[in-house]
Amino acid sequence: MFSPIGLYRLRNPEAIQFFIDLKSLILTGFGSTAVPEGVQTALDRLQAVTVQLDALFKTDPSSLLSDTLRELDEVRDDLLIGLRKWCDACSYHPNPAFRDAANTLLHNLKVYGPSPEKQPVATETKIISSLLEDWTTKPELAAAAQKIGTAEWTTALAAANTSYQTKSLERTGKEAAAAFDYNMRQKRTEADGAYKELLSQLSAHYIVAKGAAPWGDIAAAMGRHTEKQDEVLAMRKGRRAAAAKKEAKA
Repeated sequence: MFSPIGLYRLRNPEAIQFFIDLKSLILTGFGSTAVPEGVQTALDRLQAVTVQLDALFKTDPSSLLSDTLRELDEVRDDLLIGLRKWCDACSYHPNPAFRDAANTLLHNLKVYGPSPEKQPVATETKIISSLLEDWTTKPELAAAAQKIGTAEWTTALAAANTSYQTKSLERTGKEAAAAFDYNMRQKRTEADGAYKELLSQLSAHYIVAKGAAPWGDIAAAMGRHTEKQDEVLAMRKGRRAAAAKKEAKA
């Protein structure tokens, strides 16, 4: 029907263009048919947020580095999630020694909260540095990490975190950059809400009309639009993984 895309994975200009194209294909789908009030209201809200996003993006004090930082942050997030899942999987290992080592590391991970990757970027940077230091300098944790073979994960995570810190220092006008990041996150959250409301409105009308025109055609067009963007994200994730692996081996 109307499947959403993970907007948090889109870079700022990608999100803006995604919303612009989305509105265009929806209006094209309606053609000469009047747009229902609820859908129009949701479209207007999304349009207003899109205009604000675009205006804010143009004020980015270091736009050349913003997307690079966002991508590096995504790499860190993926590695943190992967590391946690690896430890969790090893906690079910048939070898008791593996289970004990994995549970030791999982206990240490919990010290930093259930989802460090969802913390503000500065906090996440500090958490990663502290976590890696724990697993390197504390004998029990170092032994546990070696036991279940976390080296590939931690080496890549350390490299990504260092790269993020280096790029962060390259940004000019730190106060302006921090203000921009905060405002953009707030506006992206607002856009996510407007997007989900639009999907909710479209889905409700689709169900009532049982997929009859123009709802079926609009759903199909939006599906293709989302799939196209998903393909771009999948390709980028593959490139990130390859780059992280290469950097870890360097």
